[in-house]
Amino acid sequence: MNGYIGDDPAALEAMNAEIAHRGPDFSGHYKHGRVHLGHLLLSIRESAELSQQPYQKKGSPWVLVFNGQIYNTRSLAQVHHIPFSDLDTAMLYDLIEKKGWDFVQHVHGMFAIALYNEKEGMLRLYRDTAGQKPLYFTTTLPFAFSSELSPLVKLISSRTI
Repeated sequence: MNGYIGDDPAALEAMNAEIAHRGPDFSGHYKHGRVHLGHLLLSIRESAELSQQPYQKKGSPWVLVFNGQIYNTRSLAQVHHIPFSDLDTAMLYDLIEKKGWDFVQHVHGMFAIALYNEKEGMLRLYRDTAGQKPLYFTTTLPFAFSSELSPLVKLISSRTI
């Protein structure tokens, strides 16, 4: 997963190209104003069509990019009355719609998450407390983040964004 806040539309494609090895099944892009989110998918549990990211439901202001695994999906479904799914991304999204920014207090797993709210114009990053899933960011350029370091190094050295 990658993202940045800026004006260069080619920057996200350059970031995704830098980590193309992470996911051959789908490459997704999202843009809202100056916010750009990208994701490359390696489909493990379900078909790539069901797991495409950035993830957003029609009519909802939330946009999610996610890398990782959620361990307490059954508990989340029972306690928070959200539909159980084999897709962690779908369950996370349903939890986010119920709990908002504080959803992460209820999640156990290994993850890196970028969550954007179109209505509020706010982007937040989350990472599991053990740091199992990497999440790098830089503020030396307009703000940028990635699940690997190489896209950020490339952007900083080329001043692409």
